[in-house]
Amino acid sequence: MQKLPIGEQFFTNLRQKNMIYVDKTQLIHEMMNVGSFVFLSRPRRFGKSLLTTTLKELCRGNRALFQGLFTTGTPSFLIKLLRQKKIAAYDPTRREPNPTLVVG
Repeated sequence: MQKLPIGEQFFTNLRQKNMIYVDKTQLIHEMMNVGSFVFLSRPRRFGKSLLTTTLKELCRGNRALFQGLFTTGTPSFLIKLLRQKKIAAYDPTRREPNPTLVVG
């Protein structure tokens, strides 16, 4: 029986521990195709951290975590944005107060 992911905010842990996950990768695909800024304004405990860790794994191309989901691995729309340099590269030496993915 699959466990409920109570308090789990990391997509990697959630998938590796076979916890219940509602596939929102199709919504991520739609959000990335909007082509404008997206401001995530949600109450506490509403999945913002899980969304950002899911985006991180998508950008890394971690295909194993996305088996059986709408988006499997690095989707073509993300590769297209990376080639067009519309997504800012992550620089680990630059310290930012919050994780930021720039799509523009």
